[in-house]
Amino acid sequence: MADRSIAAISAALPAVSEPVRASTQAEIDAVNSILASPSLREAHINALVQLAILPANAGVDIDYRGINPARKADFTAFVNGLADRLHQSNRSLSITLPAPAKTGVSWDTGAYDWSELGARADVLKLVGAPDPSVYYKQMEETLGFLKDKVDLKKVALIVTRLSTEKGSDGLRQLSLYEGLSLASTIEVRTSSQITPNTQVVIVGKNIFQDDGASGLRWDESAFAVSFSYPGRGGQRTVWLENSLSIAFRVDLARRFGLGGVAIDDVSLNPQAPAVWDTLRAYVETGSVTLAQPNGVLLRPAWQIQAGSSEPGSKGNVVWRAPAQTGDYDVSLIVSDGVIRAAKKVVLRVQAGGATPAAVATPTATPRP
Repeated sequence: MADRSIAAISAALPAVSEPVRASTQAEIDAVNSILASPSLREAHINALVQLAILPANAGVDIDYRGINPARKADFTAFVNGLADRLHQSNRSLSITLPAPAKTGVSWDTGAYDWSELGARADVLKLVGAPDPSVYYKQMEETLGFLKDKVDLKKVALIVTRLSTEKGSDGLRQLSLYEGLSLASTIEVRTSSQITPNTQVVIVGKNIFQDDGASGLRWDESAFAVSFSYPGRGGQRTVWLENSLSIAFRVDLARRFGLGGVAIDDVSLNPQAPAVWDTLRAYVETGSVTLAQPNGVLLRPAWQIQAGSSEPGSKGNVVWRAPAQTGDYDVSLIVSDGVIRAAKKVVLRVQAGGATPAAVATPTATPRP
């Protein structure tokens, strides 16, 4: 149940290492069983303390989301006992908690007593709303509720570097490059053989506005670059998480006076956005620079190897093949306002009467 992916970003919060996570249903069931037994709880506390006092560790970070609400009192007792033992050893306790759920005017905190846990733990890590379209509305309401329950300077807002896609089948997370790859998907609409000087219609399949896509745009509610397109199950929307959107999330923590933010993945993942300059400025100055991307950067661009083109304004291009036969690249370049990604197809120009050649499968290529 160990995971090393979370790090707190704030000068005000204590250093906490060695996260311990129950993520699968089997692990959650095991935690529920441990909590229900005083003897198993004590044994688990002993094991966690032994982990925390290892020379390289400053404490433990417990991530036991999904606990049965019937175990609320047991979880509070477990945290009380663990916090006492860790503090006796000069170690810290951090707990990752799901956001309370609002139903009408009532709030449901599940198995987690925020007031009790906030009094004993050193840091409470708050998991944000998963849907970018309602993230800020829900999180501002949540933090407004929690401010009377816990010292918000003990709270760190968990920030993800993953982008999100939403459709009729729910939400899924994807990397920034996966999102840009979706945006730069190319479709050749001319099915006949390409001969010299032929006109070929090519579209950005998921950003072509004449097909009902929105094109890349800044979402004023989600504070992120997004695009919608007709896909599996109907209309789908992708929000691209990058340094610009993450700055707005960090600013949410600043506005509510939280102790800091926690990044859910601090690995050197080349497919994740670079956000360290934004976070470093927040730690060093306590301020965040907020900016929207230049609209020009969000416009798709077409690049051709030879021949001529008439780019449309809606994510399409008409390419006139050159007079010479051969293989030619046509690339679609898209941007999230920070980086660019390109996807290309190779089109074969043949003499009349030749067998049509298949179009190469395009792949996305990041560009600085």
